[in-house]
Amino acid sequence: MSVLIPLYNKEHWIARSISSVLQQSMQSFEIVVVDDGSSDGGAKIVEDIGDSRLRLFRQENAGVSAARNRALSLAKGEYVAFLDADDLWCPRHLERLVSLLDERKDFLFAAEKVEYTKGFTQREELHRLCERGRDGAFGRLEYIRRLYRNRFDIHLGSILFRKEPLLEHAVTFAEGVRLGEDINFILRCDRIAPAALVESTGMLYSLEDSESAMRRRDETTPVFPDYFASLRVDDFDDEELDMIRAFLGREYRKFFYANRGKRLDVDSYIRDNPFFSPSFIDKIVYRALLSLPSWLVELYRALK
Repeated sequence: MSVLIPLYNKEHWIARSISSVLQQSMQSFEIVVVDDGSSDGGAKIVEDIGDSRLRLFRQENAGVSAARNRALSLAKGEYVAFLDADDLWCPRHLERLVSLLDERKDFLFAAEKVEYTKGFTQREELHRLCERGRDGAFGRLEYIRRLYRNRFDIHLGSILFRKEPLLEHAVTFAEGVRLGEDINFILRCDRIAPAALVESTGMLYSLEDSESAMRRRDETTPVFPDYFASLRVDDFDDEELDMIRAFLGREYRKFFYANRGKRLDVDSYIRDNPFFSPSFIDKIVYRALLSLPSWLVELYRALK
């Protein structure tokens, strides 16, 4: 069992994340941390933990996908799980998913649900969040249907994968994709074999660093998430394609609304997407979202 953690400038959170791994009810694992050219003291914190199961590797900054791919290439376990350096696992996360995959050889991966939170400093609060859901009950994970229904309660960090099928099918993170690489990875795995969803909370996703991350993103040219990189329309049936088109239509509306006030060429963002061809009305809506004045948005929020 290999736990793979990409690290980039997360010195305030990395010790807490690794601690959540070391406190797992299942203790047979290794932890592979790849420091992606951090400029803070996060790597030193990892070094000072002093657990023999923990291995630290350093590389020049190449992005989170490259860091995850390197960690995957170094993994020794039969199963692999990815955890971001500011997120936490609930104490029985690995135990539940390993037990399920050991029993059900037909599943390529298994997931638990995610709770999104801005802080969990109190042990009682951590326990409360981790106890949500029906412990042990599981069914088939229909990932595309969850995207269609706008249910983002599954995250890369809440999933346990079999390693060999990933290697056999050459599934890695798309290093040229700047946004949405995690969903793209899950979608590509979903094309290989069925997956299971356990109806319990396994991961706590930290929103503590999200505001600064959004500010950093606002300073650069907006990028639309490339969810379907390396995937073909022929990989999906008609029902799935209808759900994908509905999902992408909603995602484009969110994207242009989030970038309101900016001078963006709508056509340049949609012309090369084989999964979605917006109508004339769609394009009018997108341009209208871009031109929304900030005072109108604030009024809407105040009245809502």
